[in-house]
Amino acid sequence: SQVLLRWDDDKVASAWTSQNNRGGKEVKRLAEKFEGYYLKSAQWLGARPDLVPEEWVSHLAPLQDECPLMPLEEVTRVVEADLLGGEALSTVFERFDDVPLGSASIAQVHSARLTRQAAAAARRQGG
Repeated sequence: SQVLLRWDDDKVASAWTSQNNRGGKEVKRLAEKFEGYYLKSAQWLGARPDLVPEEWVSHLAPLQDECPLMPLEEVTRVVEADLLGGEALSTVFERFDDVPLGSASIAQVHSARLTRQAAAAARRQGG
């Protein structure tokens, strides 16, 4: 006797969708965990619906402008060391917002207001 297998298009499509959703979530999780090159690559894949399944795009596309936030302590350390030559934020900024305006793979943007002294020094250097 012969066994006849039936191909059920709906079940096959559902299985692929489920698998692609799992794959997209996992790639996103790993990109956020390892950051750097992996995050940049996931952002690129999220912009390429011609290369990856639409489920991957739906999970990866948000990485283009919704990256994991860098902790404020790390932001403060980087700004003070790299931009302010070791000076404290409070000596240059009257206000430095704790919550970033946005975060991407290579930068995180915070709103800040310079002190009058820092603004005057910046004007003198530039002109």
